[in-house]
Amino acid sequence: MATSNFKRYAKTATSGGITLYTVPAVVTNTSVGLIMGLIAANTGTTANNVDVFIRKITSEGPPPVNDDKYLIKNAPVPIGSTLSILDGKIVMEAEEEMWIVSAGTIDVTVSVLEIAT
Repeated sequence: MATSNFKRYAKTATSGGITLYTVPAVVTNTSVGLIMGLIAANTGTTANNVDVFIRKITSEGPPPVNDDKYLIKNAPVPIGSTLSILDGKIVMEAEEEMWIVSAGTIDVTVSVLEIAT
């Protein structure tokens, strides 16, 4: 029987990058995260840019290789503004990660429907 849960995750981006969300590992058959919303808010005192990408660790190697696919790269977020990054929905597969990067103070929030079967 499938289970589904709505969840929200929020973090402040860092210049080195930080994981915002990771799809849970497969328990029985499959596990996906359906990204429903994704916003970035500039809470700092200067204009800043933000990167958001999905990272899949591939077993091609060793060592494992990061396969990064950008949703948005170097997008400007003016002081006191919010940027809606997602125009639609995105399906992420088990153990894929959503990363955020910014040199400034950018808070990023993602809304997810997690589905496991």
